[in-house]
Amino acid sequence: MKLIASDRFKKARAKLPDDVRTAVDEALRTFMKDPRHPALHFEKLTNSEYRTIRVDRKKWRIAMRGDGGEFELVDVDRHDKIDRKYG
Repeated sequence: MKLIASDRFKKARAKLPDDVRTAVDEALRTFMKDPRHPALHFEKLTNSEYRTIRVDRKKWRIAMRGDGGEFELVDVDRHDKIDRKYG
């Protein structure tokens, strides 16, 4: 699997607090090993080309698009904001 970070994703990640940025990196490592890992809650947003994975149990999600072989990381933000922007 290949992950490509968009400029938007890179900028959003850079603005995160250190602990959240660490959690983002861990979620992506887990995703690379096992996209169906239950902790990630990998899901397709309704009526959208975007999919999301959970960064933590609290509020952070990563938005991406693509297929099983390659995903573009589009954004990382609070769950409610990801749903409004991409859902």
